[in-house]
Amino acid sequence: MGRAMAALLLVLLSVFVHSNAGEEGFDVRQHLSTASRYGVVKDIADNSFVPSKIPDGCTPIHLNLVARHGTRAPTKKRIKDMDILASRLEVLLKEAEEQNLSLEKLPGWFLGWKSPWKGKLTGGELIVQGEDELYDFGIRTRERFPNLFDQDYHPDVYTIKATQVPRASASAVAFGMGMFSGKGNLGPGRHRAFAVSSESRASDIKLRFHDCCQNYKAYKKSQEPSVDKLKEPIYDEITSSLRRRYKLNFTKKDTTSLWFLCKQEASLFNITGQACALFTPSEVSLLEWADDLEAFILKGYGKSLNYRMGVPLLEDVLLSMEQAITAEEVISCKLWQFSFIRLLIFQFLLSRCPYRFLEKHAPGSYEKARLRFAHAETVVPFSCLLGLFLDGTEFERTQKEQPLQLPPKPPQKRKWRGNTVAPFGGNNMLVLYSCPANISSKYFVQVLHNEHPIPMPGCDGSDFCPLDVFKERIVAPHLKHDYNSVCNAKLEEKEAKPASKLSQLFRWLFSLGNATMASQAPNLECRMYEARYPEVDMAVMIQVKNIADMGAYVSLLEYNNIEGMILFSELSRRRIRSVSSLIKVGRIEPVMVLRVDKEKGYIDLSKRRVSEEDIQACEERYNKSKLVHSIMRHVGETLGIDLEDLYVNIGWPLYRKYGHAFEAFKIVVTDPDSVLSTLTREVKEVGPDGQEVTKVVPAVSEEIKESLVKNIRRRMTPQPLKIRADIEMKCFQFDGVLHIKDAMRKAEAVGNNDCPVKIKLVAPPLYVLTTQTLDKEQGISVLTNAIVACTQEIEHHKGKLTVKEAPRVVSERDDKLLAEHMSKLRQENEEVSGDEGSEEEEDTGMGEVNIDGGPAILD
Repeated sequence: MGRAMAALLLVLLSVFVHSNAGEEGFDVRQHLSTASRYGVVKDIADNSFVPSKIPDGCTPIHLNLVARHGTRAPTKKRIKDMDILASRLEVLLKEAEEQNLSLEKLPGWFLGWKSPWKGKLTGGELIVQGEDELYDFGIRTRERFPNLFDQDYHPDVYTIKATQVPRASASAVAFGMGMFSGKGNLGPGRHRAFAVSSESRASDIKLRFHDCCQNYKAYKKSQEPSVDKLKEPIYDEITSSLRRRYKLNFTKKDTTSLWFLCKQEASLFNITGQACALFTPSEVSLLEWADDLEAFILKGYGKSLNYRMGVPLLEDVLLSMEQAITAEEVISCKLWQFSFIRLLIFQFLLSRCPYRFLEKHAPGSYEKARLRFAHAETVVPFSCLLGLFLDGTEFERTQKEQPLQLPPKPPQKRKWRGNTVAPFGGNNMLVLYSCPANISSKYFVQVLHNEHPIPMPGCDGSDFCPLDVFKERIVAPHLKHDYNSVCNAKLEEKEAKPASKLSQLFRWLFSLGNATMASQAPNLECRMYEARYPEVDMAVMIQVKNIADMGAYVSLLEYNNIEGMILFSELSRRRIRSVSSLIKVGRIEPVMVLRVDKEKGYIDLSKRRVSEEDIQACEERYNKSKLVHSIMRHVGETLGIDLEDLYVNIGWPLYRKYGHAFEAFKIVVTDPDSVLSTLTREVKEVGPDGQEVTKVVPAVSEEIKESLVKNIRRRMTPQPLKIRADIEMKCFQFDGVLHIKDAMRKAEAVGNNDCPVKIKLVAPPLYVLTTQTLDKEQGISVLTNAIVACTQEIEHHKGKLTVKEAPRVVSERDDKLLAEHMSKLRQENEEVSGDEGSEEEEDTGMGEVNIDGGPAILD
């Protein structure tokens, strides 16, 4: 019995000692999820994984980097939370004193604690430790790949991009200073200047795709309450433990704030003995798991939308690789080495960005590195697109867009850990290698995560993958997803009900009928002008069809809706804050033609380069062309003639002769023969001798002429314009009314048969002069002359005329308003009850005066 007890005590003692040893070796700084500092966690790796050995002769030719910004200060919102926590701790201590509770177990730092950021008005900036992380990272990268960074800096060789958030661009600067240290002449460190480019937050779908993706924003907002519920039991359990341990009435909110304070102190200040000491290692592991769970659901594999929206970034990475390969093979004349799969994806990328893809480079001048600095919301989805931190079966499920199991709860092991996936400064590097001919593949991709090789399930668990395999298994399945459809289409489309066999039969019969009718119907699709493509520097009318990753796809309305593209950089001369405010699907507007590739059908357009004069001229031309097109199309549809045949024989010859067919159609309204009878076409016939002869015949048959003239007159017969001028006319001389009438007659006498002038009284002294004419200029001129004649006549009798409204074209609405005004004035002048005088007033007077008989007064 004694021996048994001794053995049991020995076992318990060994477990206790082992547990304490484990806790003593527990570094809380390695368990802060995505708030972990890079230098602390970057070397945490899967020891069971053996990296691939790079074959002899394989040399890196290009490097892609996607990195998170370095360690940063808390944001303004979090700083405010820390001030609230300080006040809350004071309240807790006061409550404990009032209740005479023992504070022996309470850490000393609780008493009088103030937030380290108290009084700080800004936040979120890159701190000194973050600068050091990125600076050292840049130096290590240069030393690791010396043949990639052996050239003098040039922005086309070393492209550095960052988001517009200051901590990301500051990280890019710190990395670049390390990368190019000792290569310039600035300061003791011989630094050099370099460029960091950024795109507007509103349109940066490569590095801030999460900000531009409406569906993701909606998904994240809808899932945040569910995530909080998943984390709630953890926080409830730990909050209860804190209450028991320290005898203070902690709330779940207090626990959340204390955990955040722990992460900030440990990460920013290397302080692990204050807030972090409140929690046991097992509690820290649970809190870390709760943070990892949130990142998994809202940023990672929790939903395919989280990483599908990052496809533009994946495309950009692959595009840079293809450009590097193309440049190398063009230089070494090895274009014949393009494999079939690489050629397919190359063509796909070429279709996405057709104008800047192939560039000729001098040896050593092509891009060698594309370096990007962004956020955890960028790095996490990109890692998911590569299939990192998964096993083979999980990778296959993601390819099929099937959900994954959540990361297991501690103490179970898990691959998904925030301190590894996306710590401060966390990164993915994709290094493209060119290998000699005796290797199985010409090009390989090595993926480094936090500077360490990492297995890719899509490449059979290897970190060194043939480029063709990398593209076929990892990249290609994602390229079927378009950013616009992923982010802007409805999240859940209603599934169509399966059609019954009877309805399918009716659809089949209907489709047969439509096919028969289509085969008999004329082709009514045709461009408006003879040239198939517009000329460079020409303003054209477009309609926006789709807003894609790099710009907007549009239809050129005057050229049978052929497709063109407006890059986001050509939308505005100013900084773009919101793409949707500059261009919207369905909008019709003029743009300028920048480039036309007639062989491939590519058309580059610009909205920012079109001037006001160009816009006015384009709109006027388009309105005329649209009317001509409508008339021609109606004739073709009525007579069953292909629209292009009508244009070849009628429309385009009139464009050549008259400058615009609209001008010819105006003449057709009054004199059709003078225009249409001059049109001819050549017809080839076989003569009596069997030889083919060419005859010139009228281009317009009587049937076509009749229909065309009828439609032109119906659509283009000009309607008389009504022109009006408003004047005030006064004359206080004897017989002033007669003088005004004479002046009115003078004004009307100016008119003619084509442009008669009428003048009428509105209410003294207001008059209106009107005329109707087909010629606007003539009408205005006639009314102006009528006003001059009227003015001369009334001033001859010492009267006065004032022009209130100059001659102008008026609409039916203006006439209606004038009629209502005249009616109102007429009603005001009519006698109403109470206006008539009394009989006594009427009889009172001076008697009757005999003007002819002298001054006698008669009774």
